[in-house]
Amino acid sequence: MPGFMMVGVHPETGQMFAVSNNDPVGWGATPSHDGMNAANHLCQTQARNTPVEVLEARTGMFFERVELREDSGGAGRFRGGVGLRRDIRFVVPGEFLSVIKKTRSRPWALEGGLEPEPNQVVVFPGTERERRVSTKRTRVEVGDRVTLLTAGGGGHGDPRERDPELVRRDVAEGYVSPDAAR
Repeated sequence: MPGFMMVGVHPETGQMFAVSNNDPVGWGATPSHDGMNAANHLCQTQARNTPVEVLEARTGMFFERVELREDSGGAGRFRGGVGLRRDIRFVVPGEFLSVIKKTRSRPWALEGGLEPEPNQVVVFPGTERERRVSTKRTRVEVGDRVTLLTAGGGGHGDPRERDPELVRRDVAEGYVSPDAAR
């Protein structure tokens, strides 16, 4: 379960804050259906994702983008669920802690399905300081950015056996890009 924390001083109240968030991942496909998109596991009832409105109001983070991560699920006769993308810009200085594993290897797929994209954290994207990290504490300043990408689920079965109508629907709903569908 990928997550992140931030510690800093609130820009309006001057009070210290510490907040955490857990993010969902795509679930693997089964022999009979596609995997679920961006979901937490039932055993994670004590872990939750914090609403963007709460994170923005109580911290120094501004969320430029929160959306399903196109092409992150593994292809298959049944497609793996897609993960999530968050682009964060910091409006106050502080410390950002990514709490994330499985960033170097892809989750597995079954019966000829394709492996999905792994979890990724990119600190300072688009700058000369850009780098991919795993669990890492990073000092951030006003204007710095972080991109969080949660893993997709593995595909199940040969992707060439997927119903073409389901592929068209995947593209229309933004789960799969036209290039990946081809």
